[in-house]
Amino acid sequence: MPPRKQRKRWDDMKKQDIPLESALRAYLLHHEDRNHSAKTVRWYSDMLDRFLTFLGPDAKIGDIDTDTIRNYLREVRRRDFKQFTMHAYARTLKTFLLWLDKEGYTTEPLAKAIDMPKVPRYQDVTIEVLTDDEIAHLLGMLDPATDIGARERTMFCLMLESGLRLAEVSGLRVDDV
Repeated sequence: MPPRKQRKRWDDMKKQDIPLESALRAYLLHHEDRNHSAKTVRWYSDMLDRFLTFLGPDAKIGDIDTDTIRNYLREVRRRDFKQFTMHAYARTLKTFLLWLDKEGYTTEPLAKAIDMPKVPRYQDVTIEVLTDDEIAHLLGMLDPATDIGARERTMFCLMLESGLRLAEVSGLRVDDV
């Protein structure tokens, strides 16, 4: 019987040659395993796919260095996104890089290369609210005489008075109220 081929141990592998796409898939599975919502996993996937696209389809973990990270964030800044969006790109990349380090994919803490962009404090952000005329117009479009109209009107009023978002209201069950 021929000797069994030894499989490489994780510590003995040359992780710099692992395709970045494989590491990204493992990262997304990590989020699924932590029972994060499908929407959260998709958000991480979308944000990090842009980083993968920036590096190219054959990118490997070893291709990530301080200059690459800074060039990517500079490219994101050139797209003229709002400050919150820029912060989200940087935060997502930093979280991914921290995970790579924690899981042993990298030999140096790459996340330290990210200087988080400043965002305005929330009290400096103005939220546009609906005017009385806009509210009246929207309520006028919902016919409370029909089952669907009554339901939608109730949902709209609940959102209006409580500040709940559509996803929160649509996920409510009788036991929640």
